[in-house]
Amino acid sequence: MAATEDPVPAAPPDGGRIYKFNINWLQTFPWLQYENQVMFCKYCRGQKLAGNSLFVSGNPHMKKDSLTKHNKSSRHIQCRDIFVLNTEKPAGTVSAALRRQVFLGEEEKRRQLKIKMNIAYFIAKEEEPFVKFGPLIRLHKKNGVDINPTYDNDVRCAEMNGEISDLMKHSLSLKLKAANYLAVLIDGDTDISNTECEIVYVRLLENGKPVTLLVGQQPLKHSHAIGVLGATKAAFCAVCPEEDGGSWMKKCISFGADGASVNMGHREGVIAHLQREAGRHIIPIHCMPHRLELAILTIQKKEPKVSVVYDLLHLIWKTYHYSPKSKRELYALGQELGVDICKPSSVKGTRWIPHVHRALKVLLRHGLEKDLVTDDGQYSVVLQHMEHLAVASTAEVQGRAKMVSLTVNLMCLKVYKGDRN
Repeated sequence: MAATEDPVPAAPPDGGRIYKFNINWLQTFPWLQYENQVMFCKYCRGQKLAGNSLFVSGNPHMKKDSLTKHNKSSRHIQCRDIFVLNTEKPAGTVSAALRRQVFLGEEEKRRQLKIKMNIAYFIAKEEEPFVKFGPLIRLHKKNGVDINPTYDNDVRCAEMNGEISDLMKHSLSLKLKAANYLAVLIDGDTDISNTECEIVYVRLLENGKPVTLLVGQQPLKHSHAIGVLGATKAAFCAVCPEEDGGSWMKKCISFGADGASVNMGHREGVIAHLQREAGRHIIPIHCMPHRLELAILTIQKKEPKVSVVYDLLHLIWKTYHYSPKSKRELYALGQELGVDICKPSSVKGTRWIPHVHRALKVLLRHGLEKDLVTDDGQYSVVLQHMEHLAVASTAEVQGRAKMVSLTVNLMCLKVYKGDRN
């Protein structure tokens, strides 16, 4: 491009050095363009690969060093190859070589980018900090993986996870639009900052098979039914913003949640408001695991023996959970008797049945290749240690130990009398 030298600019007020454009640079750097007192690169202009380089938007700094650095940069070289490839005629050895070089370069970039995207997704999936992105890339390189350290920082990791999130949302949006019917599942949840949220799932048919997909997690502005329904709508709106998230209500045929009145209330629950807006055809489904838990709790209240076992397991867990000394003594006694001891488990938690089952399994644990009839296992060790604690410990621990020993002995006596009868 033809250009003339600019007039000498006025000296800056601070007495600094004056820089001006040199017309000889146009011959030294064939790619250079000078327009409106700024410099451009004709190879990089219009190429996404160039990124946010100043030679794309216009470089006002009239320095030869910046031209030299740009001329040697890898992005400029790649943009140059693409520019020549697009302007060169298809015939000829040079054109074929350039096409092959560009193709191989793009393949290698995609391979390395795939590895980095997998690492970024792994970090997000395992809830690890983004600063682990760089060390994991260097670990792959140490293990022999051919990967360059470009973008090995937490900012790029966040950007990659953002791109992955957008792709997953787009895929979910297409599945929601293609579905004729769907069921909505919601439950209360908390995020990492302990903010109360609502987590939303959708169940639909994909290739003839039912699948459950995560829609999203939305913070609750209000904990009443209208607030929960609003959070559910916001979760769908985040996936399908072009439809304002309302198409799912036309396809919804079922709504599942726990049995809380805020969800299943016939008058002011979430299901009541949803049926008023979308239709009375929506079937409310009370979560079956919650119904099973409630049924077992009702049985536990009505059957005294179940309550005794529950309290017994809780006392055993409490004794060893709050006393490291008692735990050490239990392990030492187990070694003396040749029994492998497992830490007693709690019977309380959000999932009641697995907690009780695990606590009973630990208490009645027997040795390898043995059964409960011929090997008392951990049960006998715990009972002997409780009898020891009942006479050689603090008042609080003595009380728990005596209660455990007495309860076990009474249960054994009732079982013995039942067998006699």
